[in-house]
Amino acid sequence: MTMNIIQGKSTGEVWVNYCKTVYSDGSDFHDEGEKIKELLDVFISFTVFNPTDKIFEEFGDKKLVELYHQKMVSTEIVPELNCSYGKRLYDQMGVDQIKWLTDRLKIKPETKAATISLLLPSDPGPRIPCLSVIDVKIRNNKLNFTGFFRSQNVARSYANFITCHELHKKIAEKVNCPLGSMKFFISSAHIYEKDFPFISDLVSKTSL
Repeated sequence: MTMNIIQGKSTGEVWVNYCKTVYSDGSDFHDEGEKIKELLDVFISFTVFNPTDKIFEEFGDKKLVELYHQKMVSTEIVPELNCSYGKRLYDQMGVDQIKWLTDRLKIKPETKAATISLLLPSDPGPRIPCLSVIDVKIRNNKLNFTGFFRSQNVARSYANFITCHELHKKIAEKVNCPLGSMKFFISSAHIYEKDFPFISDLVSKTSL
């Protein structure tokens, strides 16, 4: 099985190419009785990330982005999403993982071990985080961010990318380092049947 590599000339083009690839090349599958298109082993690369890309502005949902922002920063469960990444990032079994990560980078900028997990053994949920692992490295005087998603809803993925970019910026500022690339590995990239019309419309209207 080969890795499906997604790139583009702009932030929006990367996302459109991602949607288009999963929609066209994904296999028919299911999730709790709902039909999905699923593509395994996807790698996405953003050399430079623009959170206000015109494609996000036209096709994105600002309310959804705000919910995902709250999920990333709040240590309380976000009711609409039934989860909190903030709890896992800033209070994982009593550990502020972002502080731990930035402290490690300050002590040893060349470290290969600035890596954190959002998962727990026998994870109690209520929802097991889709974003499972974050790794950052300073190379060529830039802070590079890599995330691993066990699963990702492609139609909403732009909100994931925007909020990961916010976290990337926060970490870079804490260690006084310019932003580098942002990359993601997705084990299961999927589109729910209810989102097929949205994805089809997005791809036809952008036609990159």
